[in-house]
Amino acid sequence: MNESALMDGCSEFGIYLRIYLPMSLPILITTVVLTAFYAWNEFLFATVFIDTESLKTIPSGLMNFRDALQTDWGILLAGMVIASLPMIILLIVLQKYLVRGLSEGSVKG
Repeated sequence: MNESALMDGCSEFGIYLRIYLPMSLPILITTVVLTAFYAWNEFLFATVFIDTESLKTIPSGLMNFRDALQTDWGILLAGMVIASLPMIILLIVLQKYLVRGLSEGSVKG
């Protein structure tokens, strides 16, 4: 018996590429979207551990618009809207996969 042809002439890599990967694609995309979302909005570790202003994340950089006595709400809220646009666009583009990936884990059977 030939070990390289395991199932209907497919190799192990072919089985992975044609069967496993398409079935797990919505779950992988959901994981990528949620991880990117959490990394994009990371505030606490960036505030505590990063000293260089050019390396800070967007939420911790937006805190520069706050002061002890005054907050410029117009600039702060405009920065928040602009900072959220890439994640909103990513969610709109990958919405089909995100919903499918989240719902596949909830269906029993």
